[in-house]
Amino acid sequence: MKIEETNDAARRYAIEPDPAWDWHEERDGVLTVELSWAPDALAGRLAELVASPALAAAFSTEGLTGYRTNAARGYFHEDAFGVKDGETPPPLVRIVVEEDPTADFSYERSQGLTVSARALAVLRAHCQKLQIEPAN
Repeated sequence: MKIEETNDAARRYAIEPDPAWDWHEERDGVLTVELSWAPDALAGRLAELVASPALAAAFSTEGLTGYRTNAARGYFHEDAFGVKDGETPPPLVRIVVEEDPTADFSYERSQGLTVSARALAVLRAHCQKLQIEPAN
């Protein structure tokens, strides 16, 4: 299903995904995150983002721009909220956002993570814990 462009296609939105972890490291190109709870479809802190495989696939299907994917994995902190003993963390895909303010996804230190109306529509269809504000 393609998401149609709207009249406000140039409008940008600042988003803050679910901050599901406090610690992460990158080793050999794999982002590893220590999850404090089961993450939303998009989770992260600043420019370090992970997504569910379904959300990453939706980005690709919709032809969204300004990001690339890479390997990620998560494990639950021993005191993770709402997680049962032995529960397996969900599969994750790293989302690496570029600094192109004209792309569907953009991260700039001065503005944070911003998305286009097209990207926001995909995110809203998949995410439960997304904070959204107009960026321009």
